[in-house]
Amino acid sequence: NDNDGSLDIPDEDEDDSNEAKSTNPDGLDKQELRRLRAWSDQQRRHHRHWVRCNTSVFFTQEKYDKLKDAGFQFSELSWDEQYKKLKAYKNTHTTLKVEKDHDEDLHKWVLKQRTALRRHFEGKPVNLSEDRL
Repeated sequence: NDNDGSLDIPDEDEDDSNEAKSTNPDGLDKQELRRLRAWSDQQRRHHRHWVRCNTSVFFTQEKYDKLKDAGFQFSELSWDEQYKKLKAYKNTHTTLKVEKDHDEDLHKWVLKQRTALRRHFEGKPVNLSEDRL
């Protein structure tokens, strides 16, 4: 059920495609990874609301404790933390081209920054301050 933040994982028998599935090292196919990412993002949103409002219909101290014990990361790295990671990467690799297989999160962040800069130069709105462009 999407409203309660639970993740419904299909049975192994339920395969709606005949094509071969590419899997990651954890054995999840692309659809399962997308669903897991969406569920994780939803938990982070519920957690932020819970922290800001000190209450939530979908998030409790018990859920927080269980997720934390499982190693769940409640926040993505901030822009400044990603920037520091990128500087360290450049110092080590002498390039700002972060390979996806080296650090997927940093790779995606760099792509987002490049997209924002391109949109800025095209005169389109971006969600970054001038000092971060």
